[in-house]
Amino acid sequence: MTIQRSAGVGFVLISLFPWVSFGTNNMDSQPWPLGLALMFLFASMRTPISTRFALTLLFIPAAISVGWWNASQFDFGFYRAIFGYVSVPILLIAYYAYVRKYGFPLPLVKAANVIYLLAAMLQWFLGSATTSWLAPVRTTADRGVPSLALEPTYFGMLLIFLAWIILVCTGYRPRRGSLLLVVANVAFVVFVAKSSMSILFLAIAVAMVILYEFRPALYSGIALSMGLAVAGYGLFLQNTRVGALIDTLQARGLRGLMIADASINIRLAHVVIPWYAAISTLFVPNGFSAFSDAFYASRAWHGGLFWYGADTNAIMSYMGAFLFELGLVGVVFLGYVFSLVFKDSKRRLFELVFLFALLNSALPVSFPLVPLLVVLLHFAGPEGLKARAPDRPHASGGPGGVDPEPAVV
Repeated sequence: MTIQRSAGVGFVLISLFPWVSFGTNNMDSQPWPLGLALMFLFASMRTPISTRFALTLLFIPAAISVGWWNASQFDFGFYRAIFGYVSVPILLIAYYAYVRKYGFPLPLVKAANVIYLLAAMLQWFLGSATTSWLAPVRTTADRGVPSLALEPTYFGMLLIFLAWIILVCTGYRPRRGSLLLVVANVAFVVFVAKSSMSILFLAIAVAMVILYEFRPALYSGIALSMGLAVAGYGLFLQNTRVGALIDTLQARGLRGLMIADASINIRLAHVVIPWYAAISTLFVPNGFSAFSDAFYASRAWHGGLFWYGADTNAIMSYMGAFLFELGLVGVVFLGYVFSLVFKDSKRRLFELVFLFALLNSALPVSFPLVPLLVVLLHFAGPEGLKARAPDRPHASGGPGGVDPEPAVV
C-alpha cells in the first residue's frame, strides 16, 4: 500500500469517529479529520480534482473575512468557528480525491458501524463510563447510551448517516449483510440510543419512503416495523426519557412539551431563531459572537417559548450556523454544495429534501460525514457506486466534464 493510499485510509477511518479524542480533550469537534485530510491532500498533489469541487476553496477566505469583520474578540469561540468552516471544503475535496482515485471503502464504513454497535452494547451492560477513555460521555441514567459519540443524540444521528451511506453506495438495494446492518442501526436508534430527535428523523425518512413510491411489500414491512416499535415501546421505552416525552405530549400538547423539556427547547430554538434572524435581516452576516444577543432579542416575537440555552454563541444547528453567522455567504455556499449533487431525478429530489432536513439538526459544522455524504451523492448513480475501476479523470473532473463513477472497494 502506497503512502498516499495509507494516508487516505487513515483519513477516512478517523473521519468515521469524529468524537473520539483518546482522552486528550472534551471538545465537541476533534481536529483529527481535518489534519489527516490535509496530510492526504499533500500526498495527493498530482491527483486531478474536479474544478467544481476545487471552487469550494473560495469559501475559506470568504468565511474568515466575515468572521473577522464581525468579531468583537478573537477568543476560543472565534477560532473554533473558523476551524469548522475551513474544514468543510477541505474535507469535500479530500473525500473527492480519495473516492475518485480508489473508490469508496464500504467495508471500512461497515466495520466502523459494527464498532459503534459493539461499544453501545458494552455501555448497555457495563455503564456509559466504560468507553470514556476514548470519547467524552454526556448522558444520564434515564437516557440512552452514547457509544463513541458525545451523547445519545449524536450517536443516533451518526447511525442514521451510516445507514444512509450504506444505502446510497448500494443503490438502495443492499445485500443481506448490509441490510442487516441498516436494520440494526434503526433498532439501536430507537431502543439503545433512545434519542427523540433521531427517532423523529427516522419517522421523516419513513414518511419520505412512503411518498416516494407505492409498493405493497414495502408498506407491509413498514407496518410490521411500526407494530414492533409499539411493542418495543411498551417493553423498553415506557420508563425512559422517550416514554416521559410521549406522556408529556399527551398531557400538555406540543407547545407544552416544547416548554417542559429543556433539550427539545434548545434544539428547536437553535433551528428557528437562526432562520428567523437571517431572513428578517435579509441574510446579513452576524459573525461568531452574536447569537446570544439574537436569542434574547427573539423573545419579542416568540413570547418566551424558547427559554433554554440563551447564554451561548455556539449554534446547535448545522444549517442555522451557516445562515446566521455567515449570512448570504453561507446561503451561497450551501446552495453551491447542493448543486454539486443535484440531478434531474425523483430520487435525488427526495434525497436533497432529506439532507436539508438533517442539516437543520444539532450537528456541528465540522461533522465530517456531511461532506462524505455529499461526495457519495455526487458520484452515485441509480445503481449506487458500481464496483469497477474509475476512469482516468480530465482536469474538469472526468470525460466531458462529468465525474466518472468510482468503485466501491
